[in-house]
Amino acid sequence: MSFNGNKVITTGGEGAILTNDDELAQRAKHLTTIVKLAHRWEFFL
Repeated sequence: MSFNGNKVITTGGEGAILTNDDELAQRAKHLTTIVKLAHRWEFFL
């Protein structure tokens, strides 16, 4: 689903993913948020 500015219902450039598959939902959430994977190195800024 898309909610781009040219749609009837808009939220800017965002969208939505609908699924009844828990594994797919977790993967989609991971990809659409920060997408950080834990690893053995630690970074300091």
